[in-house]
Amino acid sequence: MSDLGKLIEAVNIPKRVIDGAEKFLGKLLGPAITETGELISDQIRFRRFKNQVTIFTKANDLISSRGLEPTQVNLKTLAPLIEYSSLEEDEKMQVIWANVIANISTTDAEQAFDLKCIEVLKEITPNEILLLDHLYTKFKHEEIRKLEKWKESDHQVLRVKKFVPVDYITFAPSVIRNTLKFSEEKMALYVDRLISFGIIKYEQPELDESSSDQVIQDIFSGTKQSVSVKSYDLNISDSIHFSNFGIYFVKLCKFNPS
Repeated sequence: MSDLGKLIEAVNIPKRVIDGAEKFLGKLLGPAITETGELISDQIRFRRFKNQVTIFTKANDLISSRGLEPTQVNLKTLAPLIEYSSLEEDEKMQVIWANVIANISTTDAEQAFDLKCIEVLKEITPNEILLLDHLYTKFKHEEIRKLEKWKESDHQVLRVKKFVPVDYITFAPSVIRNTLKFSEEKMALYVDRLISFGIIKYEQPELDESSSDQVIQDIFSGTKQSVSVKSYDLNISDSIHFSNFGIYFVKLCKFNPS
């Protein structure tokens, strides 16, 4: 009997329920489980260990290919890296995990930021990574264009700038959605999730001021006069832009040591 079977037997659950649960878990585990009675817990451990070996081997190869040496990683960071990466079976996401491990083990980064990135990475989907990669490519292209333009500016402050503030470069979700061929519903979900992760933000609403001339009559004298009346409208945009943490996260997911 499997570990699951022994556990359920201890609380007197009927055998048909045990069999049904094991059959269901067997389907979840796929071809890894056999009819020879291999323990489900052993199969899970094997698959997690296989994922760890794959990911950490990729990370080591990345580091070695750059002629670098990994340094000791704080246990508070290393433990979730090992734990969460072992659950990743998607090949493309395994590459991302390897990049993160390579970056963390070869740079003197902020531990708090890295821990936050690991927490995000364990939940993010391949399509969300695809979206972020697309946005980051456009961001870097636009950043270069703006910096070149600022170099020719008459303003001294702009001429010496080395980077572009993240909220200076915005993206229209509808345009990105069409480019990546995401449905409107999926795009809205991805944007909501990335905002909840703190990676992107909506563009700040702007207050538009306008004025109009209105004729007002004095009720006592009966005279009329024209006055300028100001009105304000809140202009809400659906455009998005990276947060500073978002740029940090994307860079951590790309192993490109300088």
